[in-house]
Amino acid sequence: MKPKTLILKTAGINCDVELKHGFELAGADAEIVHINEFTQGGASGKKSLLDYDIIGFPGGFSYGDDLSAGRVLSTEFMAHLKDDLLEFHNRGGLIIGICNGFQTLVKARILPDPDAIVDDPDGNPEITLFWNASGKFEDRWVAMKVIETNCVWTKDCPDMVEFPVAHAEGNFIPATTDAYEKLLARNQVVFRYTDPSSPDSCTIMDTPYPLNPNGSVGNIAGITDRTGRILGLMPHPERFLYPENHPRQTRRREQGTGAFADGLPLFINAVEYVGGRVNI
Repeated sequence: MKPKTLILKTAGINCDVELKHGFELAGADAEIVHINEFTQGGASGKKSLLDYDIIGFPGGFSYGDDLSAGRVLSTEFMAHLKDDLLEFHNRGGLIIGICNGFQTLVKARILPDPDAIVDDPDGNPEITLFWNASGKFEDRWVAMKVIETNCVWTKDCPDMVEFPVAHAEGNFIPATTDAYEKLLARNQVVFRYTDPSSPDSCTIMDTPYPLNPNGSVGNIAGITDRTGRILGLMPHPERFLYPENHPRQTRRREQGTGAFADGLPLFINAVEYVGGRVNI
């Protein structure tokens, strides 16, 4: 039984096909569905989030990033689909948000803690993703230290991975020092931007631009929720599914690392996790 994966689509999203392909390579049955199919329905009625095992929020510029990146989509999603999303999560479903998808999850308060939505529906976000400190759109490959957590998506991943970034609003900023300390205490930080020549340096010192492409506090590139089943990150794993995607593929092969694509294991982990759960 192939896990059913939803790739959520709306105006301005442009990484949906790549994300769908990543899940299909990993063995999932993935489909791209416009949000209107859930909020308005077609001839056969509304679709339901609860019909899926995995939900992917792709990258792009949803609704032109009006107001701020992910803001309009997050508002629409939570106005219509909050209860279904929380039930989906409580049932054990997996969620990934990449770039604009990460921004959407953060603005909707699904990350860092969806339980906070239930406990305090009108509460303020604990984190945000703001304009890059460089003041411009950043389009480059970055190295990231993979932090050991309970995150389903990064199980058995190598200590360092490389993905491309392509964003203008990826600056990860906690609302308060307490919010930042809570992320650390709960072991929710999954990826940190780092220097590939010294991956562990990201945990003891600031990683300078352009290695940290946006100025994120603590060099944070991605986080998980407390269950480890929701992952949000700014870099794009779906753009590194084949070794040939990497701009230094020849050198990587010479160094003995070029036979693998760093992005695919995330999707394989998710499919294997859900497949095991479905088959029990």
